[in-house]
Amino acid sequence: MPNVLFLPDLFYDHRIWADLPAGLGADGDVVCYDLHEPMPWGQPDSGAFLEAVRRLVPDPGRSVVAAAGLAAGLAVQAARCGLAGGLVLFQPAPDRMPPEAVTDVPVEDLLAAAAPWAGLLDAAAETAARRTELVTRTWRDVYAGRLAAPDAELACQVIAGRVDQVLAMVAAVRAAAAAGAPPRSRGCPGWTGWVRSACRLP
Repeated sequence: MPNVLFLPDLFYDHRIWADLPAGLGADGDVVCYDLHEPMPWGQPDSGAFLEAVRRLVPDPGRSVVAAAGLAAGLAVQAARCGLAGGLVLFQPAPDRMPPEAVTDVPVEDLLAAAAPWAGLLDAAAETAARRTELVTRTWRDVYAGRLAAPDAELACQVIAGRVDQVLAMVAAVRAAAAAGAPPRSRGCPGWTGWVRSACRLP
């Protein structure tokens, strides 16, 4: 029986795949990793993740691992270790920017790109209800017009349960910027260079 293992993006969960399993038919088995194990964000040791995949994917040769966003590195690692026969990435986010891709960008352009997210900067100082309102409003504004209305609302519902995680990352990035520290790799430090790894897949 073919299997599909879904890995959600950072700050998201199995609900982002809600409309996909039904379209795959009854002949396959669909597994959402985060319903069985916590996503290993920020953990450099890949052993626990790979062991969990081995348990969840009984027949790697007939399995596909599908990942969104920052989970792409995890999916590539699973495929490279022979734990999946296929790989599907939805809007994969690279874990680092190669030096040759870094160009000088005018400050004005950077500020314009960051402007939609500005509401998150001071949200941590608000009450819990207000924090949730600010984060979900930011998500709704950013994705309005980019996602169908039901998908945007689903994204807001999911992110509402992860407000503290979102704001913790915002605070960490803000502190690093204030200290003049270079931005660290996003997602999982143990998965750096996954794009290069994907290019070596058979």
